[in-house]
Amino acid sequence: MLLIGCDSAPDTSTFHSGSHVTLQCSANNVVVARRKEELDRITEFAVGNDEKGIALEVIADRAFIVPNGTKSTVTSVSYTVSQVRIEEGDMENQSGWIPNEWIKLQ
Repeated sequence: MLLIGCDSAPDTSTFHSGSHVTLQCSANNVVVARRKEELDRITEFAVGNDEKGIALEVIADRAFIVPNGTKSTVTSVSYTVSQVRIEEGDMENQSGWIPNEWIKLQ
């Protein structure tokens, strides 16, 4: 079981490109989209706890999964989403996109 469902609770913290952050949502894992264009669909699967949908995205290499609390660096910020580089674990040095609500300052 992947346990990937995430709530979208807003975060009032401010971060910017170069910020050291952790990735957090209400589940045990955080789903990271490899491309910004794919993020909406992947986020819908995660918020809806659609494990099969997420698994298919991971198999197709359009997303990857990291543990909740994974240390990362923000590399690009837009109004609602950011690109992050993973700094630890099996996906170290991989980059991808997540909603800003899932980013917490360290």
